[in-house]
Amino acid sequence: MSRYGLAGQSCRQQTETAAIEEIARLRREPGKDIVVTGSVTPVQELLRAGLLDELRLLIDPVVVREGRKLFEDEGDRLTCTLLASHVHRTGTISATYAVTG
Repeated sequence: MSRYGLAGQSCRQQTETAAIEEIARLRREPGKDIVVTGSVTPVQELLRAGLLDELRLLIDPVVVREGRKLFEDEGDRLTCTLLASHVHRTGTISATYAVTG
């Protein structure tokens, strides 16, 4: 069985595309907030699609030299406004940002 669909997309890419389309559809309908939790890849895709109004980040006091980045080095600039923050006893920071541009 091929891993690729008719348009040359992998099953994963087709699933991500379908999920983004569904979230876009849900946003057009009246109702309450949509909360999406996830790792770097879904958040990046939703940001690129302009579907996130707010980011809630947990920032741990750890410096790493390698690994996946939430925000790429290149690309469009993301402007955010800090709405709330809290520093936990462990040093972890909970920060809520409005995505403004």
